[in-house]
Amino acid sequence: WTPRDSAGELVYDGRMWLFGGYTPDLVNDVWSSRDGETWTMSGAIPDPAGVNIPVNMVYGGRMWVACNNGKLYATSDGSRWELVTDSAPWAGRYAAAGAVFDGRMWVLGGRSGGGIHNDVWSSTDGVAWKLETAEAPWSKRQLFSMIVVHDGKLWLLGGGLTNYHPFKSYRDVWSSP
Repeated sequence: WTPRDSAGELVYDGRMWLFGGYTPDLVNDVWSSRDGETWTMSGAIPDPAGVNIPVNMVYGGRMWVACNNGKLYATSDGSRWELVTDSAPWAGRYAAAGAVFDGRMWVLGGRSGGGIHNDVWSSTDGVAWKLETAEAPWSKRQLFSMIVVHDGKLWLLGGGLTNYHPFKSYRDVWSSP
């Protein structure tokens, strides 16, 4: 694959996966590898908007990736992508966090338009999303996938605001059962 940053990454079905990124054009190609040395292009997410710091996760036996325009796609093989929804309430987020926890997919924070968010959404099917809280107790921020599941809780680790001037980052830690 061509040099890039801001791609989506997952481990699924015994392989590492790389989705899109910034080359400096936004791309939507999909690559996988079992060993990190040999990579195979599996196709592309069928959306010309590209993928850049996406919400991505593995849930229900499929990989899920949100494109830059907010459309959410899923696949079980990396080559045939299904449009799950183009109207998620968090659509169009840049640098939001995604996780799978307690039998649901979760999306937290991120930036859209000129706004920064600290809301929390969950879904069991990718179509119907429930607003768990409009304002979590942590400050509004971009999360760059800085969410983990550990010890029966969802954890938020740091994050920041990437206006670059002035740059602001956090080192706080939050958790929720």
